[in-house]
Amino acid sequence: MVRTGWKAPEPRQELIWAAVDFDGTLVNSEMPDFALGEPIWRNVGKLWQLVAYDYKIIIHTARSWENYETIESWLNHYEIPFDRIVCGKLLAAIYVDDRACHADESMWLPHEGDDMKCYKCGRTPTTREESKRDGRTTIRFVCEVHRAKT
Repeated sequence: MVRTGWKAPEPRQELIWAAVDFDGTLVNSEMPDFALGEPIWRNVGKLWQLVAYDYKIIIHTARSWENYETIESWLNHYEIPFDRIVCGKLLAAIYVDDRACHADESMWLPHEGDDMKCYKCGRTPTTREESKRDGRTTIRFVCEVHRAKT
C-alpha cells in the first residue's frame, strides 16, 4: 500500500525543549574520575519547575556515550525527569549563548521581556494565561490581538 497526502506540520511558535547540563548542574561530580555523587537538589527543583511548565528536558553532557546507561540509571534512581540524554557536548572553559541561563539563577524559566512572545503570532505579549490539565500547569503568553480570541 502506498501512502500519499502527507503534509509537513506548521513550525512551532515556541521552543519546548530545555537543555540542562549534567555534571555540576544536576549532580555533584568528584574529580578526577567524575564519580557521581548526590543530586544538587536546588537545581532538581528548578528542573521540575520546567517540567510543570511543559518543557521537555534534554540532559546535555560532555561525558562520552559510553556513560549513557550510567547517567540514565542515576537519573531514574533519583526520579529526576528527562526526555532525552545527549552525550558528547563540546568540552569548553566557557559557553557563550544568547539563550543561556546560569545554573545558580533562582529559576530556569525564560524571563518575561524580549524573549517572551505571543504563542500564536510572536508579537509582544500583553497577557499571561495559565491553564491546568492532568495536574500540570501550562503558561502561555498572548498578545492583545489574540487575547480576545482565546
